[in-house]
Amino acid sequence: YLGGGSQIFGGEDARVDGELVGPVLLGRKASVAAGAVVERSILGDGVVVEAGASVLNSVILDNSVVSEGATVDSSIVGAGALIGRGATLRDATIIGFNEEIAADAVLDGARVPA
Repeated sequence: YLGGGSQIFGGEDARVDGELVGPVLLGRKASVAAGAVVERSILGDGVVVEAGASVLNSVILDNSVVSEGATVDSSIVGAGALIGRGATLRDATIIGFNEEIAADAVLDGARVPA
């Protein structure tokens, strides 16, 4: 579903079953599952946004996973990172390359690794 004012850029071989709102840049083979929302964000190559997850005003670098029910808001996620099920990242949280964030974690303005 494309929300009002949607502009989609890139996305060669991307799969979008969820909702895209506002300008969104999709990398190659990025995937947005049904029930997920991506709004005003950049998803790198091979990024997976699982069902029920939200990515808002954020940058998710290559081959990262935003797990089911997780929220990434106004944050940056490094390449190869895993954001656990139901986790919340907000307020300019920055996650490094290949980091794993536990399920249901809540990070406000955090830097991982610190």
